[in-house]
Amino acid sequence: MRHVRHESCLCKYCENFSFYTDALDDVLTELREVYDSSDVEEPEELDVVAKDVNYAKLFEFSGIDRRINKVKLLLCENAFESENRDCIEGRCGSCGFKKIWSDGLRKMLVDKDGNLKAGVHPVWLKTVQWWRYKTSAPSNSVSVDDSNSEKETLKQHRQGSIIDFIDEFEAHTWKKYPSHRFTLHKTREAVNELHQNAQPGTLRSDRDWSERYTMIDAREIQSQYWHQKQVGLLISISRLLLSSAYVATTGELTSGTEVTVELPSQKTPFFAIVKSGLGSNEGSLYEVESLTGDRHTVQRQYLRERKWHTVAFVGVTGDKKQDSYATDFFIKKELEWWESKYVKPNVEPVTMLYTHTDNAATHFKSGAQMFFLSCLLTLFAWLQAGSMRRGNPLLCGGVIPEDKEIEET
Repeated sequence: MRHVRHESCLCKYCENFSFYTDALDDVLTELREVYDSSDVEEPEELDVVAKDVNYAKLFEFSGIDRRINKVKLLLCENAFESENRDCIEGRCGSCGFKKIWSDGLRKMLVDKDGNLKAGVHPVWLKTVQWWRYKTSAPSNSVSVDDSNSEKETLKQHRQGSIIDFIDEFEAHTWKKYPSHRFTLHKTREAVNELHQNAQPGTLRSDRDWSERYTMIDAREIQSQYWHQKQVGLLISISRLLLSSAYVATTGELTSGTEVTVELPSQKTPFFAIVKSGLGSNEGSLYEVESLTGDRHTVQRQYLRERKWHTVAFVGVTGDKKQDSYATDFFIKKELEWWESKYVKPNVEPVTMLYTHTDNAATHFKSGAQMFFLSCLLTLFAWLQAGSMRRGNPLLCGGVIPEDKEIEET
């Protein structure tokens, strides 16, 4: 096994962004050797380039580790927080990579015909190499525009001048990346909001089909190598917010424990993190910090411990179709496990189910999948879903009482 960099998203947009920004680090090293050299007498034009604010911005952009912070650096201030779509989607003329490159530094380097201006160092024409992912129709397809042909995403080796490379980064990757990063940002906000406000008995399931697993025998003849079998793996990480821990008014809490603070003097409880304190009695004092950074000293009896019990499930199938039917089968098996281990033995109640996926159309948001999710109330009576009334499975052929108002679902 080997340690790898943590990745929150492995889509083509994020991987390409990493490819280009990694290559940009190498490019800037080349430029720094030229422009920061104290041994070479540089023409006046070089001094202008080196002192340009956009040239400095490239180095600042490269020096930031997190991708979301790289994006925020080049957008208008608080563009994500204010959900400024013009900035996020590239319609703002005051921000973005275009402002520092094609509308900025590039104009200092080349003329309208694409030739280097007089006095500009030829390092900008130095050949560099990089990688990118490109999606296109397969080579045996009749037409690239054939909508019926299955597209392939392939890793491509690229090379060109430094100017060509930065041009391609702006046109090929940056154009759509801020919008994608914003989507991930809002998703995280929603996940955090759920995590901090979920009620006891809430079951959260994050699931996705992983890359196919190839089964290799310990010993095999040479020709057997070409006939390896693969299986599909559906990984599900489920978390249950334990009611037994939540309702307890005694018991010692360690630093870092997540709690809901229910003070008699406040109508609205709030989420907080335990910072310090000692004791297991109801009157024991603990210092907690809210999301706003405010600190409070609270008795143990008013602290509801938010303890999540986590279980990993792995569904294995030899069927190469990772469709909604396979997904439904494994979801049902997972819920049956929770039912047998916690619900029926009355160990812990499970009342609400939240499912999070990567939104793949074929197996997570197809019509068949939506139909199955709507039937969970019928399959598992202990679950609740939205404002749909228990006993009124509207999408599963249930009888709707005429004397009751039907709520929107």
